[in-house]
Amino acid sequence: AQIAAVLDATYRQIMIFPNGELPEDWRLADAEQAVHNGQMTVRAFVRQLLASPAYQVRFVAAYPVAKLVPIMARQLLGRNVQDAELQSYLAKAEEAGAMAVAEAMLASDEYLRYFGEQGVPYRRV
Repeated sequence: AQIAAVLDATYRQIMIFPNGELPEDWRLADAEQAVHNGQMTVRAFVRQLLASPAYQVRFVAAYPVAKLVPIMARQLLGRNVQDAELQSYLAKAEEAGAMAVAEAMLASDEYLRYFGEQGVPYRRV
């Protein structure tokens, strides 16, 4: 039950639908099972969720990168992106794509310090 609550909180934070039912086709059943079985960390689950078709359609394809980067910062780091960071992330997105920005945030010391491998990102500020 606790793992189910963690997965639901992860979907709510990343897919941004605080109240309401997650569409069934957004669920990552295999990844959820891997988390339940202890074969995947929450951070790895977040990575898979970011790569999912639902996330790609809902966010990556729907927003210009200048809007997507601040959204990702709130989803993954739990805070607003600062101006200097934004410029750095926009340069990274231009060079390697928007998902490289998400990966950089997931791999950051800040993400690991606040959420680690098993924590659900949450709004910190």
